[in-house]
Amino acid sequence: MLKWSIIEPDIHMLFLRMHSMTAESTPCSMPDCTATPVSPCVYVDRHDVHCDTSWCQKHRVVIGGSVLCRRHANTVLALGIEGSIADEANLPDVFNRIPSLISWLRNDLDPPLQAMIGQHKSPSDFTSHPPAYAVEDDDGTTLWQSAWEFLDTHGTPIHIQLAIREDAATTVAVLVNGEEQFHGTPPWILHREHGDSVDAALDRYERDVFYQSILDAVRRGVMSTYLFPPRDA
Repeated sequence: MLKWSIIEPDIHMLFLRMHSMTAESTPCSMPDCTATPVSPCVYVDRHDVHCDTSWCQKHRVVIGGSVLCRRHANTVLALGIEGSIADEANLPDVFNRIPSLISWLRNDLDPPLQAMIGQHKSPSDFTSHPPAYAVEDDDGTTLWQSAWEFLDTHGTPIHIQLAIREDAATTVAVLVNGEEQFHGTPPWILHREHGDSVDAALDRYERDVFYQSILDAVRRGVMSTYLFPPRDA
């Protein structure tokens, strides 16, 4: 007992020293960033797989005291988690980009979509769903989605849905009351898959075209079935 009471503190101090040295010597996972010290992303998925990235103070994201990489921070925010993720036991797979993508698309589409519908409906009639949530499709495949709802002039609910299947993780579908109006892959994902380098101006243009295609599809889907006279100013 006396032997271990002397050695254990030394081992513990050695562990702390090694951890500190690793944090000080490991570079940030952001490309071209060599800043130290770094902290690991603490994201652990439902299969107990850990994110293997580490981030400096400038490039990390902290949510509820948890240090996260930007991708998994977006995933956590998309799921509506605002506190620490330490007790979250059913987080999506480490390499699953879909919740983050759904949330990103929703954030970009929400203002123009509400403006478009607002030409015909009062904003008080407009209901937004959580940024991202998972359901099981008819064939058992996990489907990630986000949605908006509003009422037509007869009080009938209209459901606009963004959806991405886990077995087609880069294909975005847009549905109006369950009927598909659009499907396609965001251009920035196509560029990433092909290893293309795109300047900021072209990237912005392609994003605008992609989003406008979705908005046009929603307008066609809504207006083909429901007719809204412009609301009074």
